[in-house]
Formats: sequence, structure tokens, C-alpha cells
Amino acid sequence: MQISSDRHGSVQIIRLGMSRIDATSAIAFKTRMKTEIDPDAARILLDVGQVTFIDSSGLGALVWVFKQTRDDQDFALSGVNPLVDKVLKLTQIDQFFTFFDRPEDGLSP
Repeated sequence: MQISSDRHGSVQIIRLGMSRIDATSAIAFKTRMKTEIDPDAARILLDVGQVTFIDSSGLGALVWVFKQTRDDQDFALSGVNPLVDKVLKLTQIDQFFTFFDRPEDGLSP
């Protein structure tokens, strides 16, 4: 599982280098994200630009990651694929996230 992160001021960008968040990867994804999230960042921006498929386990994993953030931390997604966006909207999970077209667009918290 390829995940990398870097910090830009008060914003942490976590880049996912995988095409799927599904039942086969959800547990490993959550485990890795638990160690990646910077508790001192004002915004956690998850770059999902390479993710082209998400199933119910993947949705659950995203919600779990969201719940790991502090109440005063913004949790955002960038680069959302149209198919993934459709699933997020159909399930109304999109209401929990802030969205940006590109990671750079979310650098100002």
C-alpha cells in the first residue's frame, strides 16, 4: 500500500497511491492512516486522485479516518474521481468532507 504524506504549514497532505479502497485493502488502509494522521495539523487533506473504485468497506474506512481527526481539524478530499464522487454523493457521505480539485487548492485552512 503506497501512502505518503507531507506537511505544508498547518495542512497535512496524505497521498494515496492506490486505485482501490475496498474490502481487501480497508483494514490495512485504516491501520496505515492511524499512523499517518498528524494530530497537530489544522487540516488533513487526503489526495485520492489515483483512487478509481471504492466499495462499502472503503466508505467505512474513510468515515473511520474522518472520526480519527480532532473536532477542530478539517478533513478534506482532493482529486476525487467522478465514479468515487458519485458513490460518496449517493451514500451522502460527501457531507462530512470538504472537497478540492487539486491538493494545492486546499493548502489554506
